[in-house]
Amino acid sequence: YNVTSYGALIVEGKRFGRLEKTSSFSLPLTPAPSATPSESSAPSMSPSSSARPSASFSPTETCFWIDVSVVFDYFSTETSWDVRKINDVGDNIVVKTYQGTNNDKLTLQKISMCLEEGQYEFTIYDSYGDGLY
Repeated sequence: YNVTSYGALIVEGKRFGRLEKTSSFSLPLTPAPSATPSESSAPSMSPSSSARPSASFSPTETCFWIDVSVVFDYFSTETSWDVRKINDVGDNIVVKTYQGTNNDKLTLQKISMCLEEGQYEFTIYDSYGDGLY
């Protein structure tokens, strides 16, 4: 299984027991620093003016896409996962959950979701306790 955001790996795993909980991750992901310096123009000493007022449009809600990909084993109904948002007081609020079905046997399931900025945690479960294999 793995969790990615815009192609960047957040977490991956293979075998586990009854459950595997990831360390928390933040959205948006912090980009890696650039090795190439960027140029900027020198500040101007004269003010700029515009005869027309400017309008600014910003989205009312911003979200960040993540993809959860799981390759189910033969016992797909034993496997489930969730993504939880960790709020300021440490509570975990489930934002997405998925329970494997008989149709998921030996298949790759990829679920995409758009989450708001914040701290999250991914947990994958196996009800029998033998994990994915």
